[in-house]
Amino acid sequence: PEFQYNKVGTSAYSGTSVPQRLNEDVTWKMNTQLRLEAAVRSRDEQWSMGASIDTTAVEDPLGHDYQWVAAGTAYTPRTGWVPGLHAAYQVNTRGSKLRYVTTGLTLFNTLSFDMTRSIDTVHLESNDVLSIHGRYPRSVIYNLLLEIVI
Repeated sequence: PEFQYNKVGTSAYSGTSVPQRLNEDVTWKMNTQLRLEAAVRSRDEQWSMGASIDTTAVEDPLGHDYQWVAAGTAYTPRTGWVPGLHAAYQVNTRGSKLRYVTTGLTLFNTLSFDMTRSIDTVHLESNDVLSIHGRYPRSVIYNLLLEIVI
């Protein structure tokens, strides 16, 4: 598909290439990408492992390249009284080369909580607006899922 964008007001931005990129192209075409995925389960279906790989790199509307590789594992107990556990690792092999680790648990086969954290960090310095400084993850994502089957 092809997307057309109106020019974006960027007067509030400074010091980055984002405003320039937002106003350069008003049409962006999504590229085709093929992702290969595979998964296996143990015979008792309590353990599973999976992996995926994007076979080609693609560019997002701001010109950032990405091509993801991911692998994960999960333990699903026979009873809902024991929490299920899962973990995964994914990396963008192009562009930013961001790396993420995901961990999570499932309670009573209904409520799942996941946290995804980038391994890569940024250094923040104090200024008049921001009074924190130090190294922080580039991103942290929390997911809470309530699944009810009727």
